[in-house]
Amino acid sequence: MQAAYGQAQGWRRGEDLIDALPYIDGLTPEFKQQTWRAQNQLNEATLKQVEVEAAALAKAKNDLNQARKLAQTLAGQELSRAHTEYYSLVRKNFEIERACQVLEEQHVNHFNCLN
Repeated sequence: MQAAYGQAQGWRRGEDLIDALPYIDGLTPEFKQQTWRAQNQLNEATLKQVEVEAAALAKAKNDLNQARKLAQTLAGQELSRAHTEYYSLVRKNFEIERACQVLEEQHVNHFNCLN
């Protein structure tokens, strides 16, 4: 039993109560009630602390998700703008290439007329 007693020591505030629970059968009824009340108070305090931490984590998760969504929305807008610009440049490149072909044809025709 000594090993079980030492294992829980230092776990959190109220560790003496936690460590004492295995030995509660040897206590008088009055002390049993006090021990269980103290353990219940410790459990309630722990529950409140866990609930506060869970709420803080939920808020942090929501904040992170909102920041991620905003970043993705902005990246999507930038990608859409870049996509539009790319196709505009491809279209201009095609027009320039076509104009060059027309000039080459005119140049060849002009050169053939001279010969």
